[in-house]
Amino acid sequence: MTSTSLPGVATTIQNSSGSASSTLNNNSSGSASSTLNNNSSASASSTLNNNSSASASSTLNNNSSGSASSTPEKISEIATQIVSTVDFGGGSVNSDKVISGSKIVGTPLYSAVGATSNSQRTLTQLAQEQFTGFAPNSGALLEIIGARTVGQFVTVPNVASDGFTIAAALNESVSRTATELVKINDSKAIPAPSQTELEQVNKIESTKDEMGRIFFDSGLPTPTRLYDLRSPVKSSWVSASASVRNYAPGTIIYLTITSDPIVISEAVVDEFGNAQVTGVFPANVFGNGAHSIRVIGRRLIDGVVADANGEIKISNEAMNEIRKFDMQSNATVRYIGYNVSGGTSIAIRVVRLRSLLPWWILWLIVWTVIIGLIVKQSGRTMQKRDLIIGSGLIILSALPSQYYGWTEIAYSVMYWGEGLTVIGLVLWWRTPKL
Repeated sequence: MTSTSLPGVATTIQNSSGSASSTLNNNSSGSASSTLNNNSSASASSTLNNNSSASASSTLNNNSSGSASSTPEKISEIATQIVSTVDFGGGSVNSDKVISGSKIVGTPLYSAVGATSNSQRTLTQLAQEQFTGFAPNSGALLEIIGARTVGQFVTVPNVASDGFTIAAALNESVSRTATELVKINDSKAIPAPSQTELEQVNKIESTKDEMGRIFFDSGLPTPTRLYDLRSPVKSSWVSASASVRNYAPGTIIYLTITSDPIVISEAVVDEFGNAQVTGVFPANVFGNGAHSIRVIGRRLIDGVVADANGEIKISNEAMNEIRKFDMQSNATVRYIGYNVSGGTSIAIRVVRLRSLLPWWILWLIVWTVIIGLIVKQSGRTMQKRDLIIGSGLIILSALPSQYYGWTEIAYSVMYWGEGLTVIGLVLWWRTPKL
């Protein structure tokens, strides 16, 4: 048996035919548990263990059928029999090179950080793909990493941010952003907390590297913790509490404000897949504009089985789960199982969740301004009342872009709409009659 790394997941794999039996356990942060069935014909019995020091151990039992017997000291001999593979989109690659004695070294396999452009897929491409390299009729796990928006608020230029206003905006957005999986439970303005109170509420459950990897896997920039920022003591503060269901047990969820992004608090998912995370933040620590509060974490889907050819095709159920993460972000999917040699087989894909933004909405503003300028140059004497009416029409033409950008979390459409509206109003009032 060989020992290899499956960070992020603690898995028990059983062989109903009795030909192979393996146990995978991960003691690092962000571990999850599940049970899989492996019907492959591999005749080995293995125990794989991975912890934060990346150490590994291995035992191969001998039986009357002539199977080999080995101790942890002979792991190098076992490694020649059991081959582990990873597939980043260009086909399975032998990953035995990550095994050196009883240590796991080399590129981590738990993140899309090691992936290339070959790993990127659209939803359509992912639905059509066949994942190969697994043991025939064996079980596997599907892990999905991504971000989900649970609240929204806006900070206005030259206006002091107020905790009550932000809390009200977050509570208002719940009806649009809440799902059966993740939602904001409560948001309210609070007095500025002491340092002790801040440390008690805003939890840190992971290292910066672990935090950075899951943001990378979600297609988001490297985050900063609120602890690393200078928080204004006299500022108005906001408390927000969110909950998740059916996330991967033992993994970490992050309560984050993404524009920058800034991690407010973290929580560990319990054995039932549930967690509640609460964080507090100062109202004026963010820049001007629209902001989203997101929960970033891992979901785990078991019951995946390879066909007789050792291939896995993603199910409609799994596709629906992927779509529950935010558009205009990424979701990283990992199939984790065994291959015919008894080694681990991992397939990683980065799914670009993109929707077509309605840029055509901006043409409503452009054409309204153009028609207004044509009317202004038509020879008709413009009264102040006419200029005010024209201004009102330009502002009305901008409302669709603001509504869509806000409700669909497409802030770029909002910002372009605002910019074109300002330009249109300036042209409407300042363009002289020729």
